[in-house]
Amino acid sequence: MYVVGGIVALAVVVGVSVLTVKLVGGGEASVGAVGAPAAHVEITEANTVALSEFVTNLADQRQYIKVTMQLVLAKEKDQERVNAAVPRIRDTVVQVLNTKKSMEVTGSDGANKLKADVLKVLNEQLGANTIHEVLITDIVVQY
Repeated sequence: MYVVGGIVALAVVVGVSVLTVKLVGGGEASVGAVGAPAAHVEITEANTVALSEFVTNLADQRQYIKVTMQLVLAKEKDQERVNAAVPRIRDTVVQVLNTKKSMEVTGSDGANKLKADVLKVLNEQLGANTIHEVLITDIVVQY
């Protein structure tokens, strides 16, 4: 009985969190250079790297984020090198997420700041201008 109640309560919390993120404006805006809107770049299979879903805790106690991202590469020729670095990239993204509080990643401003932070750190790690843009394709913050 308690298990069913817990599952129902979790489903309600996740549903409310999703609705809150959608209403507050957590869309799919993209950020290129830190803080600036990215120039339009055609997104193709040859210049993107999809990262599998991240589920990790935020800096707030007992706050979690579920986020899916895609990386748009500056040059198609970098795809093999970036694909080989995905484990290190995922580690870096988790480290960035763990420093964020829930209020810092909600809404369009929060999502844009998160993308800018990830872009900056990944380009420091992989080489300047390797990643052109970070896209958030799904985000849920559990309060």
